[in-house]
Amino acid sequence: MDEAKKATKYIKNVTFPKTYLLIAIDILVPLCFSIIFSDISFLVLFAIPSLISILLVLSVSEIKLRHGSIINVISTIFECIIFSIGIIFHEVLVSLAVAYAFTYIFRVLIFRILGMSMIKALSLSSIRLFVAFMLFGMFRIGDIKYFWERILLMVLLFSFLFLTFVELLSQPFKRSVGINPFDIIFAFFEDWIKGTNKMENALLKISEDGKAIIHIIKFFDENKKEKCTFIIPYIHPGPFGNIGSSNMPKIFHDNIKNSFCFHGSCSHQLNLIVSKDVYKIADEINKINTKEIANDVLNSQAKFLTLRKLQMMF
Repeated sequence: MDEAKKATKYIKNVTFPKTYLLIAIDILVPLCFSIIFSDISFLVLFAIPSLISILLVLSVSEIKLRHGSIINVISTIFECIIFSIGIIFHEVLVSLAVAYAFTYIFRVLIFRILGMSMIKALSLSSIRLFVAFMLFGMFRIGDIKYFWERILLMVLLFSFLFLTFVELLSQPFKRSVGINPFDIIFAFFEDWIKGTNKMENALLKISEDGKAIIHIIKFFDENKKEKCTFIIPYIHPGPFGNIGSSNMPKIFHDNIKNSFCFHGSCSHQLNLIVSKDVYKIADEINKINTKEIANDVLNSQAKFLTLRKLQMMF
């Protein structure tokens, strides 16, 4: 667990240059490779399609310029490296086909992580490839006989293998757990990047109804004025991020006046699935209005994570 936290810390601290620097890098990287290999192909085949495609993608989608620039820079770097390896080993056309196919699938994955549907991710990822195809008509590189067909076949093959892999891998989990693991993975990254909680919808399929038991102790002064509320929930503050009961202590603190939230004796088996259940419980606690030092137990209906099913996925 500690190692996972360290890894998460480093990932969250990853930063990229400013947007205008990213655009400059998108041009400078192919330029450097063109100078090293004395070949303008890098600029024509990677830099120009990258710049044109980002403008087209921005015009037909809600993706931000910064996100699009980051995706383009990473794609360009991979393409230049793979293509340069092909030049060194005299496999120019094969390396170019592999470069385009590899970055095409990379963009599909990133667009899915950003919350787009598979069809939209495939369509947006194809724009850069289409622009590159257009440039082939104006630029000759090696023996280009049937070259377009080779590139298209390679990309279609990569796409087919990727989609087949996703489908075949998800089927056993659907049968045993009742949920597509890739729905969880993509929702997790979207929640992490955007701060949403879409993963709750996926996890609801492996949830079960239960009773949320809360031990409540209210303290009053001699004038019967409430001074503070001790809350001991037998609910685990998890599973992570904004999902379910992860922010339960803060939600109680913000919504229940003069409250102190403690950790009841419970495990991850008692994680709530949807955060709205936590707010509902907070409202029920506020309705308890005993006029003396009181010790009450609140039983509230809620949806709990079926941890046994989730463990089957790993």
